[in-house]
Order: sequence, then structure tokens, then C-alpha cells
Amino acid sequence: MPEIRPFLAVRFDPAKVGDLSKVVTQPYDKIDPKLQEEYYARSPYNFVRLILGKIEATDDDQNNRYTRARETYKQWLEQGVLIRDEKPAIYPYHQEFSIGKETYLRRGFITILKVEEFGGKILPHERTLSKPKEDRFKLFMTTRKNFETVFMLYTDPEKKVLSALDPKGSAPLFDVKDDYGYSHRLWKVTDPDTISTVQEVFKGSTLLIADGHHRYETSLTLSKEIGGDGPHNYRMVTFVNLEDSGLVILPTHRLICNLERFDTGLILRELEKYFEVTEIERTEIAGHPGAKHQFIMITKDKACRLKLKDPQVLDSIIPDRAIGYRRLDVTILHTLIIERILKIPPEKIEDHVRYAREIEKAEAAVDSGEFQIAFLLAPTSANEVKDVALAGERMPQKSTDFYPKMISGLLIYDLEV
Repeated sequence: MPEIRPFLAVRFDPAKVGDLSKVVTQPYDKIDPKLQEEYYARSPYNFVRLILGKIEATDDDQNNRYTRARETYKQWLEQGVLIRDEKPAIYPYHQEFSIGKETYLRRGFITILKVEEFGGKILPHERTLSKPKEDRFKLFMTTRKNFETVFMLYTDPEKKVLSALDPKGSAPLFDVKDDYGYSHRLWKVTDPDTISTVQEVFKGSTLLIADGHHRYETSLTLSKEIGGDGPHNYRMVTFVNLEDSGLVILPTHRLICNLERFDTGLILRELEKYFEVTEIERTEIAGHPGAKHQFIMITKDKACRLKLKDPQVLDSIIPDRAIGYRRLDVTILHTLIIERILKIPPEKIEDHVRYAREIEKAEAAVDSGEFQIAFLLAPTSANEVKDVALAGERMPQKSTDFYPKMISGLLIYDLEV
């Protein structure tokens, strides 16, 4: 059964760093070189120096972005820029954000979880890319710190945890705005009875990794390598109830590049075997995503709506996979279109497929000539994620975009304490 514990978090001292919005960041995998430069300039204490430091031309095994992160952390502790809480705690964490005209509140909490092999009560939901995993492993092994959380979903239909951790109007420990103007509020709970209530609920809960598969697998690797008991068996996690009204998943559209024989007409003829293909105007794209099992294909000179003819088409193509997996839009896109029609095998995905959240960026990427095709798809639902994970399946990479991301720089779990 899942085991969670309160922990002694390390965090910024606002008296030392001033405005916390100057030091927190987006997660490492959302930081491009331009944003990295902005973060470096924003504050000498910006968290980017720990999670995604600059690569220098003189880097070697003894001096590199990972060793500099370790030394920077040590210096900030010595200078009092970072402070360590005196009592073990769990930390309620609320995010208030907007999509269009709608405002949402996502409620969760941060604590540490004992890592264990997938299966049983801790489940992944998508496959991971190898390069990010290697990078995070190097950072973790060099620093022995959890600088960022893993985002997990837990099952608690009666919302006992939310009730127990309700701040009830109390002032937060932190109240900080991110780059998008979204509010991030953090409280601290040290009361043993409250913590016990949360732990009791988790004994019967199933946990799904929503975001941070690389980070979880990195912690699991370290736990197995060292063995025995100790802090290395735990991982800092942000938990959100699967039934929370603020749980939002956005689609991640596919951009295709490096196709040697790119023939739009031939691709459309192949698509007609499985889809009703309707040419549309670019102005009609704004209404996407539409109904389930529908996609939009964009090339430089054409846009088409693809409507799946037979929702059961994958039953004979991948009969060994769970039915929930076969019905996913992202599975249909990858199996029928990317693998079968475009002839891109799973092991070559990283060479030919990129990802975009915004439709406008997907269109621009094709119009610029950088990419040959964009495929737009509807978002995966939280229940689909749960059903696939419970069936023991993993979705293709980047199948879900839980929005917004957890900001980095609120808390640190130091394994060497």
C-alpha cells in the first residue's frame, strides 16, 4: 500500500530573496534557452540555477551544470537564502488559473512517498523518452536532492483528504504568481492527527503518475542501487485528487518532420481507408477539438478533418492491448497514422515527432516549413488515464498535458538531511 510521510522541506527565505515570483520557475522541461536567460537575469537566486543550469564550453566531469547545481545549493543554505523547516510537515498546495473565460482552482498537497516498482498501487500512464531521463538522473545523482515534484493523482471519492487539509481561510506560507499570472498558494500542516488522517486514506488509494515519470523512475533507480532503509527510498510528490474539479488535461498535438517521401495526396488516399476525410478551411480549425475519434491534419497547402469510420478498427490490429487503450485517440493516431501510414516505428518517434500544446504554434510550425504535417487531437480525459493505467497499459509519450504545471522552487526534499 502507498506510504506517505511528512518531511523537513527546504525552501526559500522570503526575507533574503524578496519577491518569490522572481525566483520560482516553470518545470525544467518547459524552459527553453530564451526563458533560461530570462530566469538567470531575473534574480541571482532564481531556481533555474538548480534545475537547469547553463552548459559552458569548458564543462567536464568535475565542473558542469550538475556539479554547479550542487555547489549553488550548498552556498544558498550557508547564506540563509534557503532555510530548512524545523518540523516535518505536509504542504497543502492550491493553484488558481484560467483557460479562456473560465477560472479553476486545483487543490493538492506536497509530501514524500516511498517509491516502489510499478504495479499494485502505483501506476504510470505513459511511456517516457530516454534523453530527459538520463539528464534528470545525472542531476539527481550529483546533488541527491528532489528539486521538483512528481505530480500524482490519488483516488479519494469522499474527498476526506481535501477536507482534512482545508486551510479554512488561514494565511498561506507562500502566495506567488507565476509567469502566466496564475496564483500558487502553499500552507504547512504539522498536526499529527491531520497527517494521520491523510495517511489512512492513502492506505487504500491507487496512485497514478500524471507528470514526472522520469523523476519517479530516477528515484526508483537510486532506491534499488543503494538498497536498505533511508531517505533515498522516498520521493517528493504533489498529490491531486482524481475527482478534483480543477483537474484539467489539455491536448498535445503532433508535429511530423523528416519524412523522406512526403506526398500529401498519397497520405490522404491511405487515410481514407480508415477515416472520412473532409477538406476544411483554416478558419474552421479554431473550433477543434471536436468529437472523440476526430483529428485535423494540417499541411502547408491543405487542412482536413479526419473522422474515424470504425471505432473498433484497432481490435484486430492490436488485439492484445486493453480495450481502453485501443479506444484512445492518441493510440489511434499513433497506431493507424504515425506507424501504419507514415511508416514511423515506435523506436524512431524521437526522430520524426515533436509536440505542441497550442493550435496556433502547430499551424505556424507547418507554415514555416520546419514541419511537414501537424495532427490536432482532442484531450485525453482523467478517467481514460485511470482506466488505461489500471489495465496495466502505458500511453504513447506526451499523451496528456495536465494544466497548469507545478511551478518549481516552492520546496526541496534533501535526501542528505
